[in-house]
Amino acid sequence: MREVDRQIGLSDVLASAIEDRRRQSHIAHQMGELLRQRAYQISCSYEDADDCDHLRTDPALKTAVGRDPQEDRDLGSQPTMTRLENAVTVRDLLRLGYAFEDEYCFMPFHVYQGLSSKYITSVLRAGKTPTAAEIVSVLKRIVRRIRRAWPDVVIVFGPMGITPSRK
Repeated sequence: MREVDRQIGLSDVLASAIEDRRRQSHIAHQMGELLRQRAYQISCSYEDADDCDHLRTDPALKTAVGRDPQEDRDLGSQPTMTRLENAVTVRDLLRLGYAFEDEYCFMPFHVYQGLSSKYITSVLRAGKTPTAAEIVSVLKRIVRRIRRAWPDVVIVFGPMGITPSRK
């Protein structure tokens, strides 16, 4: 879970969506660390904030959150986590929703047989407008697989909805 979070930066995006109203001179735990701690605990079936008290020293959890298990201070306590959960406002929730909506979308790339319109395959890709190079990369992989199964088939690329004439 930590590696996926690190790769897509979800905890950091979500942390930036929450306005941190804490007195900066008193902060021991960054917002991203607290969100990672809470998410990782929940994913390990520790749903209650009071679990923070006995897990805050756990070496595996500290490592996952990004702290050195021996050198760095402990993770957030139950009161720290409860304050965070109670501090989130409606505006924060709206920004969190926008963070998910704008950043984490996947769109399938569908491939159909042109004459019969039969479904061939779908490829899940990021929900952004793909570059020409990204489209070519996906098509190359699909063509390789089609060629393995049907080496003599004629493959024609055309605009969606236009069926090539039979020859």
